[in-house]
Order: sequence, then C-alpha cells, then structure tokens
Amino acid sequence: MNAHEVLGVRRGASPEDVRAAWRRRVLATHPDRGGDESAFQEALEAYRRLTGSAGGEPSAHRGAPVVFVRRSGMAARASRWWRRRRHGRRAPRVV
Repeated sequence: MNAHEVLGVRRGASPEDVRAAWRRRVLATHPDRGGDESAFQEALEAYRRLTGSAGGEPSAHRGAPVVFVRRSGMAARASRWWRRRRHGRRAPRVV
C-alpha cells in the first residue's frame, strides 16, 4: 500500500490536504485512543514519506524567520515582575 492510499489523499494533493488527512488518520488510529499501533505507525510513516518531514507533526514555523515581539502595557509589567521574582531580585523603588 502506498502513502497516498494509507492517508486517503489523491496524488498531487496540497500539503494542507495531506496534513488534514494525516491528522484524521492519526486520531482514529492512535493507541491512546484505542487504535491499532501498527496502523498508527503506518500513517506516520506515510506522512513522513509524503512531506519529507523527519519528525511527527509538522511545525508551522519551520523555515520561517523568528520574530520577537516586544510586550507593552500590563503584559510587560507582569513579565518583568515574574522575572524578578524568579531570580530573587527586586528593582530599587524610585520614590
């Protein structure tokens, strides 16, 4: 059985279609949900063959640049507070 038949997708399917079919198949065959271990491994291997992915589920940000977002407002204050608390330091209080 080839990878397309295992996942139930046609040849030339888009990566989104392959991923959606893979997720449906894995949810149905996952051993923690009462599925068959060999069918689960077969679906995982079929997905790897179709996408060239070495891991399990594909990473949405693979190949994309990392962007850091500066927090502002209450999120920034809470982040600084937790950071100081974690390291056991307090910033001097300005009066």
